[in-house]
Amino acid sequence: MDLIAELNDLHVAKTVARRLCAIGNSLVGLSDDEREALNAALLNDKIRHTDLAQVLSNRGFKVSAVTVSRHRNRGESNGCRCPQ
Repeated sequence: MDLIAELNDLHVAKTVARRLCAIGNSLVGLSDDEREALNAALLNDKIRHTDLAQVLSNRGFKVSAVTVSRHRNRGESNGCRCPQ
């Protein structure tokens, strides 16, 4: 394939899949009910990042309070790259 054809293929290529953060990866592996409960906890600004990270860590998920904070701020300059 020549250079021009290869470059043109880039214009029609599928969107590159973004890597998910630890929270995003955790959500993928949960049941629907668990995912809904975790999403509700993430949206509740009265729950501290540290408390949520501790509960998840106790359940075997490898997350930190910083990871929780970044996931909550996804879409912003200081957030993770998970889709909103």
